[in-house]
Parts: sequence; structure tokens; C-alpha cells
Amino acid sequence: MSTSAQRRVGLPTIFNWNSPINRTQYLLQNILMLFVLFTCQLMVFVGTTRSGTAPSVQAFTGIMTPLVLLFGQAAVSRRLVDLEMSRWWMLGQIVPFLNLYLLCLLFAGRGKSARSKSSQSSEQAAINEGHEL
Repeated sequence: MSTSAQRRVGLPTIFNWNSPINRTQYLLQNILMLFVLFTCQLMVFVGTTRSGTAPSVQAFTGIMTPLVLLFGQAAVSRRLVDLEMSRWWMLGQIVPFLNLYLLCLLFAGRGKSARSKSSQSSEQAAINEGHEL
């Protein structure tokens, strides 16, 4: 399915690392990933027998964990695009204290999509004021 067809159908573009996402989309994507990760952990907890973890549960968790991490990195990359920052900042996730700054920036930083909306609304307000005169 092409990207134009995805836009018409309304499918998310989670595989596109270049399209920016705003704060709300980033938060929702992280909530979804945490839900999947905790579900996997719950399956491991429930699937653990007295002799150990069932091989099928281990295999499922072994597949899902890298996928969740990959989608997490894609979300960070897309959010950094929205903030107009270099993707090298993704390496900041492994540096103590820098990762806290990066986390706050990703969740609270005002991206270009928010700035463009505010500039459009100020331009619209200026146009409306001109029409009132």
C-alpha cells in the first residue's frame, strides 16, 4: 500500500522514521508500547511454571521486545524531526542525566507543528482584526 493510500485510509505511518509527530502522538505511541511491553511481561509471569518459563513464551517475548524497542526508537526519531534536532540526540538516551533532559524535551518540547499552528492562528487573528475595521 503506498503512502498516499495510507493517508486516504488513515493508517498510521509508524514505519516512516522521517515524518514528524507532535507531543500528543508521541505520548500515545509510548503508552501503546508500554502496554505491549507489560503484556509481554505478564505473559512471562503467568507462563512461568515450576520448572521455568515455557519455550513458546520465551520465543514470543524474544520477538516482541526488540520490536517494541525498534518502535520506541522510531518514535524518538520522529519526535526529534518535529523538534528540528539532530537524530544523534538519540544516543543521549544512554548517558545519565542527559537522558532525563532528553525525555523532558521529547514530552514537553514545542515542535515545529505546534509553532506553525500558533503562527497560523496569530495570522488568522490579524486578518480577522483587519476585517473588523
